[in-house]
Amino acid sequence: MDTLTFLKNSQTQIYCRERVRDRNPALVMKQFEIGSTSFARQKACILYPALMEGELGHIRAHFTTHGDFMVRVEFKAHGILEIPAEITFIYPLESRENWVATGPHYELGDKITTLEAGSVTGIVHGFVTQPNKSLLVIVWFNETDKYQQLSPDQIKPDREM
Repeated sequence: MDTLTFLKNSQTQIYCRERVRDRNPALVMKQFEIGSTSFARQKACILYPALMEGELGHIRAHFTTHGDFMVRVEFKAHGILEIPAEITFIYPLESRENWVATGPHYELGDKITTLEAGSVTGIVHGFVTQPNKSLLVIVWFNETDKYQQLSPDQIKPDREM
């Protein structure tokens, strides 16, 4: 990593840490409630390169380190990681009212690959029932930084990760 990139990343992290320190601890604990599901954002992936953006984890504890509000997040594939309690690092999973937690052949947090040409990797964040009673898989794609609804026949498990 070149020096300029390192300095920019360091400055960004210091700015984010200062913003987190100024937040109300009660609001932080409510936003990052113990037991809730959250997903890793790009800054968490910089701290822990094995993480994939969108990867789901469960918040297990709150604490402070050097004045920074932090959360311990348990990821299925990585164990418990300590991450700043800031939505640019870890984001609460926003389950919309018509989303359900279970669906065909996949579980929340599964890594998938699309079957289309130029396949793209994503993370399963939920399921939604269509008017015809079929289920679609809600997938978070970090390349587009958004959700897509795909039918189960458009995706496959990503076994290479």
